Amino acid sequence: VAVTGVQTCALPISTPINGESASSGNGATTGFLAQSTDQVNAAHAAGLAAGGVSIEDAPGWRGDSMYLAYLRDPDGNKICLAYRPAKA
Repeated sequence: VAVTGVQTCALPISTPINGESASSGNGATTGFLAQSTDQVNAAHAAGLAAGGVSIEDAPGWRGDSMYLAYLRDPDGNKICLAYRPAKA
């Protein structure tokens, strides 16, 4: 998924939280840090239009500090789109 203006990414690798064996997209997430909630929503929509599937909760706030959207690309890789507003 190409995301205009997104300049930061992360590749966390962990033991899968669902207890199943690690596989493509289970235990690995590619994350992209966005500049706004609108950018998260636009990137999520672009991923869906490119054949991705929305996973976990709908795009939205998780607590009061992060706005997240998750999807799996057509190959099954897990992608996280995140916006963290600057602390006042």
